[in-house]
Amino acid sequence: MSRLQEDYGEENMDFKWGIKKGIDCMNEKLKFYESFVYEGVEYNLYDCVYVYSTGCFETSIGKLVEVYEHSQP
Repeated sequence: MSRLQEDYGEENMDFKWGIKKGIDCMNEKLKFYESFVYEGVEYNLYDCVYVYSTGCFETSIGKLVEVYEHSQP
């Protein structure tokens, strides 16, 4: 279970990790993924994303080039 899921409770989460790609050989706390699901939408590595913040007039467009989880001690 990820730290995010532990903090908020899995039943209240609208986030789920997808396909695990691997673990960093230098840092075992760093796990790489190919995808994740957030609020019912699946995002994959190399997808383009539209990012906005409530109250801001400017928005950003980005590309997912790394999807990873870093576990805290």
